[in-house]
Amino acid sequence: MFRTAYIVLLTFALVIQTGVYCNVYGDAYTRGRDVMSQSKQSTPYDVFLGNHGMGHVVRLLGSQNGFQDNIVRSAVLYRLMGMQVGRKILDSVERKRDDRTYNFQTAVLRNPWAGEYIDDDGKLKGFVYDLVKEVCKEAGKKCEIVYDRSQHCCSHIEGDHARAGKGLLGRVYDGCLTWFKTSGRQLSLSFSEPYMKYEDPARFYVKVGNPLNFDPYDITATKIGLINGWSSDIDCVRKAQYDVTGLESLNTSHVVYAHDFEHTFQNLHDDKVAAVFVYSSAFDSIQPGGYEAIGEGILCVDGKIHMMTRKDSDVLEWFDSTLKAMKENGKYYRMCQKAHKEHAKIGPLLHHCLE
Repeated sequence: MFRTAYIVLLTFALVIQTGVYCNVYGDAYTRGRDVMSQSKQSTPYDVFLGNHGMGHVVRLLGSQNGFQDNIVRSAVLYRLMGMQVGRKILDSVERKRDDRTYNFQTAVLRNPWAGEYIDDDGKLKGFVYDLVKEVCKEAGKKCEIVYDRSQHCCSHIEGDHARAGKGLLGRVYDGCLTWFKTSGRQLSLSFSEPYMKYEDPARFYVKVGNPLNFDPYDITATKIGLINGWSSDIDCVRKAQYDVTGLESLNTSHVVYAHDFEHTFQNLHDDKVAAVFVYSSAFDSIQPGGYEAIGEGILCVDGKIHMMTRKDSDVLEWFDSTLKAMKENGKYYRMCQKAHKEHAKIGPLLHHCLE
């Protein structure tokens, strides 16, 4: 800003040296051009001044060549310096955009897998992080992966439909890693090119022996526990691939949301709900005692994993094109093979890689 002000002052100083203070209003361009066109002895300087709205001023003040030389030099200098300043401002904006750091959120769940986990030293590890870092490197972008709660990416406020969380809306980070695409989430969020798959049905779980007599085939007027922000939500229950009575009347009054796995099952333990509905892999990994699955599994999503971001974010402009190029040139698949070996102690990975 100070540099721009200095250039403007310098330019005015050069004009003032001619002994003239020029105050050209909006119609000067038209009047100057008309004066030039009426002149029978227009010089190149005249043409320049007429085209730039200063011919009227020059004609009013005199036609001495010395005066014209001085004013034209000042005008040319002013125009050239303005163009240079404009270019520098645009270059500066582009540079800042290129130099910015993109932050990506992750929330490692209690059920670690080779895609995302925390090692013994407390560091984030897994194929997802390896891949995102490589995408950023290929695109020439600076990126950081930050840990935060999943509800700050997407949540169900007061049992409402899924909506963008405060972490994304507040621009704390540019994207959230490892999310399924659902019709509800797409109303307020955008999704990247898929980079993994994780096919996992959600199921109902009750206390051992089912003391509250929950019937997975008739959920009329039944309280169900769900986890805030998970795609195993009320919309997924409605997708049951088998006949269930009561789906047409199922609404948010039948649902009790909790912010994590433990609190969801605590609600079941306290009889605040008759059953909870969560992904089977999460239950199998955590293995809370005193509970059992009941009924059939329900597929909530197509199983493809994406990076999730705001509707107005520019991150997909470079992330998607770079990821697609890595798939086309085989780099994605080579990285997946390598990660399968590097993270083997956590579990197999190849069946999670896209074909």
